[in-house]
Amino acid sequence: MIQIPSHFFKTKYDGSQYPGVATGLSNGANCQHFCYVLLRHFEFEIGNFRSSDLWKDTEFTSKISQYQPFDLALFNSTSNPFGAHVAICIGDDKFLHLSKKNGRPIVCSLSDLLNLKEYSVLIGFKRPTRSRLPHS
Repeated sequence: MIQIPSHFFKTKYDGSQYPGVATGLSNGANCQHFCYVLLRHFEFEIGNFRSSDLWKDTEFTSKISQYQPFDLALFNSTSNPFGAHVAICIGDDKFLHLSKKNGRPIVCSLSDLLNLKEYSVLIGFKRPTRSRLPHS
């Protein structure tokens, strides 16, 4: 399981702090920006994508069917990736995510996420493909 530094758990949800606008986490973050800052902390390169652009991306990520630590999962109430929620796998079938409903990052299982009406459709998984460190 990935060891997440404690300061990440202090991030507050703020929908106005999205990729391309926000820098760092001190002013809060939306789900995408939170996951990207975490990936960058672990030396991954990732663009400032909104959900639908992340789903289309082939430069920094690839679509995969079996997830592992550092992979991103996209959820929505429909199969449309526009506006999808993004969570990051931290290992042992656990995902870390930041949502408006919870206000702060929480860890839960894939099935816990899928049991929520707003995340009941798993759009799929994306694996970051560009890293400055070897990750196993």
